[in-house]
Amino acid sequence: MTDGSLFHYAHTKSEPNETLKMAIGVACTFAERAAIETGRNHVVARLIRPKGYTVFPAGHPALQSGKVVPVYEITPESACIRLEQ
Repeated sequence: MTDGSLFHYAHTKSEPNETLKMAIGVACTFAERAAIETGRNHVVARLIRPKGYTVFPAGHPALQSGKVVPVYEITPESACIRLEQ
């Protein structure tokens, strides 16, 4: 993707909330695989508008943009660190 994200899911109003919940799981799985393959932490972030989730390598400038809220950080050892309170 041009913004540097490795996974992106935007939820529409016509989709059930279960789809959004499933997207969180897919994003975490994607982040875990990317972290293991690259040896770098990856972050699952919640999109503010539209609703959805995205994955970036840790330290990516988009995580500081105010357009996403970091939710989980996944390590190469498969640890999941909750970032959002």
